[in-house]
Amino acid sequence: MSNASQAPVQPLSRPKMGTIVPVVILVACVFGAMYFSGTFDGLLVIGPARDLVGTWKTPLSTKFDVAIDGQYVGYEYRTQTWKISATDNQNSVNIEVTYSYSDRNLVASSGYTPDVSPIYYTGTISGTRLTINAPTDQFMTEYYEDIGEFSFTGSLMEGTWHDHWEMVYEQNVYTSTNGLKLMKQ
Repeated sequence: MSNASQAPVQPLSRPKMGTIVPVVILVACVFGAMYFSGTFDGLLVIGPARDLVGTWKTPLSTKFDVAIDGQYVGYEYRTQTWKISATDNQNSVNIEVTYSYSDRNLVASSGYTPDVSPIYYTGTISGTRLTINAPTDQFMTEYYEDIGEFSFTGSLMEGTWHDHWEMVYEQNVYTSTNGLKLMKQ
């Protein structure tokens, strides 16, 4: 058989940049929208050893409001450091929270009892969410409720802190919604 009887081979045409760029942008936008809307939450099991274990700090002082017996009595600005360690369960961590305050402005004789520092919590991980549970090994454990719900990436965390407990007074120390931001060190 001779080569003269075969049709010449046509080179494959290359996609044009005018086609590739819009397709890549469209795919990125769709996946980005799905990610930020929470579509992938719960699909990925993220173990604390990979993303949460380590030291996290607030990059700036954060305003914590204070209410006693349901009455707003003032605020204080806090910086926090969280030391997060793994447990035997990949969906649970131990958290040691230390803080210092500045610019405390409270009604005189409000009854406010400053939080202990450090204080120890457990955290429950679900997807990219961390729920901070009531303190562990504290003499008042039965008086506490869960502290907050936080979302995280490998290096950033944000959420709402709500420290609520009762003894002589009902005390609430809380941030605005997603007002507490931490960075992994």
